[in-house]
Amino acid sequence: MSRSNPLSLQNRVAIIGLLVLTAWVVILTIAVNAFVGAQLRSQADDVVRARAQAAATTLQVDPQGAVTIRDNGNDSAIDVGTWIFEGDRIIESPQRASSLEGEAADLAGQGPLTQESAGILWYAQPIISSGVQRATVVTSLPLASYQSTRQSIMAGTAGLALLLLVAVWFTLRAGVGRALSPVAEMTHQSARWSADDVDRRFGPGPRPAELEDLARTLDSVLDRLSAVLRHEQRLSAEISHELRTPVARIIAEVELLQQRDSNDAAITTALGTIAESAREMSQVLAVLMATSMSSNTVSAGRCDATEVLNRVVLTHRVDGIAMRVEPCEPVFASVDAALLERAMSPIMENAVRFAATSIDVTLESKHGVVRIDVRDDGVGIQPEHLDQVFEPGWSRSAAPGRGAGLGLALARRLLVSAGGSLQALPSDHGARLVASVPPG
Repeated sequence: MSRSNPLSLQNRVAIIGLLVLTAWVVILTIAVNAFVGAQLRSQADDVVRARAQAAATTLQVDPQGAVTIRDNGNDSAIDVGTWIFEGDRIIESPQRASSLEGEAADLAGQGPLTQESAGILWYAQPIISSGVQRATVVTSLPLASYQSTRQSIMAGTAGLALLLLVAVWFTLRAGVGRALSPVAEMTHQSARWSADDVDRRFGPGPRPAELEDLARTLDSVLDRLSAVLRHEQRLSAEISHELRTPVARIIAEVELLQQRDSNDAAITTALGTIAESAREMSQVLAVLMATSMSSNTVSAGRCDATEVLNRVVLTHRVDGIAMRVEPCEPVFASVDAALLERAMSPIMENAVRFAATSIDVTLESKHGVVRIDVRDDGVGIQPEHLDQVFEPGWSRSAAPGRGAGLGLALARRLLVSAGGSLQALPSDHGARLVASVPPG
């Protein structure tokens, strides 16, 4: 998978899953905190009510309506934030709570009543005798500890929710990546097969139903590609076979004409041009035949690439163009010498056609590949044409003696069949073609 693209399917699926889960986690967190807050408030209400009821059990109302406090050993309930009012008169109050006496007095004569003010929960319980409210028990409870508990629970649940979302993000991303990895592997595999071994197929196998559908689709695409390639090879072979004989006859007739004495320079020049064109056509047909007769992948041989390139350079050497091959020592490659020579010949012909004064060929075996770098000092290749030069029939119009546009396409096909590649790379001076083959 694409492993860092933020818009990849892996990231998008993981993000959607995380957003859905985030919504549920937020809802559940709010619900849990609301429930905890309600429970804490209910507990606080129970505490102030219990204190008021305990204080109420210490009161006695006589027939005349006078309120007295019995001494029954339960005075501790009064000492904890509890006031007892007879009308508006305080008959009992807690110690060290004078600052709250005013708020407690506001609740005298009322009840039953619960209210919250400035972080304190108040409860007023009326004492009724003979249908008349004789007294009021007012209790208070600081809510700081309850609020602290609620805040701690909120912070804890928020932290747990965040940790959960982080864990789920990595789990989702890893899970989606693992689920999609067979798709990426099959895609890359089919791409390799389409270039190197178009006869390979996925076929039936133990895989999920979705991947089985993908495998059948890719196999169908490879079937159609294989059929197109077979048709192309057969057509190339048939055309090449039909044209080789008349081309050979043209060359033979021209050579016979050249052996006769002729005083007409124009005729001599024309015959030379015809002979050169016929030989070039013969070479193209030979490459076409070799390509069409070979399969998509060829059995690996072994050769000294330096020796092969020196032979190719010697064959294509022309006056006025310096041609160098470096290094001079052997560089071995896992490819048949004849195939490498046939593949490098169109590349060298292209360099000779466009070079101004020099062609440099550099070999190096590095990182598990033999690279053959061919540079000329000609007009070069425009950046937008770097891939187009390998299309059959395409040729740079600026070339003197423009070719048929098949050489580089055939060279690339031969190199790919040997497990290599051919690229046109940008260069500041002239054209640069880099061929690669497996090391020997």
